[in-house]
Amino acid sequence: MANHLINNRTDRRHLKQAADIAHQVCHTLIDTLEPGMALSALEQQANRLLAQQQSSAPFKRFDEYGYAICVSINDGIVNGPPLAEITLTEGDVVSIAVGSEYRGLHGKAAQTRVLSDHPPSDVVQLLEGTAAIFDSFPTDRFSSLNALIAYQQTLIEDTHGLTLLAKTGGCGIGKQLHQFPPVPNRLEELDITVPFEEGMAFTLMPMTSLGPSKEWFLADDGWTYLTQDGALAAHVGHMMLYTDGCLTRLN
Repeated sequence: MANHLINNRTDRRHLKQAADIAHQVCHTLIDTLEPGMALSALEQQANRLLAQQQSSAPFKRFDEYGYAICVSINDGIVNGPPLAEITLTEGDVVSIAVGSEYRGLHGKAAQTRVLSDHPPSDVVQLLEGTAAIFDSFPTDRFSSLNALIAYQQTLIEDTHGLTLLAKTGGCGIGKQLHQFPPVPNRLEELDITVPFEEGMAFTLMPMTSLGPSKEWFLADDGWTYLTQDGALAAHVGHMMLYTDGCLTRLN
């Protein structure tokens, strides 16, 4: 059996629990966002919530990142450190990603929210289009990862008018936080054919922007990806598991 596949019943149960923990923590953090909040307050809350669920914080160990969550704001795409000196303001577009680990299996989730009761139409377009693939997911339509990524790209770019950002995306997940297969957001970046296999788990994480450029650059903090053209960005992430010929969303 390939070591990236999750076919043990106990491992699948723990994977589902890890996925649920990441989703629940991410959802709670998103709900608590308000203008004036320091990002470090979100980090403290995330650590507390993960510990309550008997989960470690695997993001902390990734390349010595040191934080349990990533918080990216406005033109920040992903990987933003939750620093004490950064505070939220009215109208910010805020993306949060959370990692979890439960009994040796990993989870990940991401959501984006705008801090406004009446957001402008383009921001609504950004949020709705980024999450569109998860709203009515055709679970039995795809036999390969390539077909899924092609569908996502058409839906987000052609139907919703957003730009999927280059060299971003999800990856396989299970006993490691990042494992096979790669799950890029752009089809041209997947240079192998990846047929779905029983027990294949991965994160599907569209990262989009309102601008025309699919390029990004690294911020001075050494972590945050920023859109090349300064356009607002968003990302949403859920975990998928392929079983019995269908994709199942785990969180």
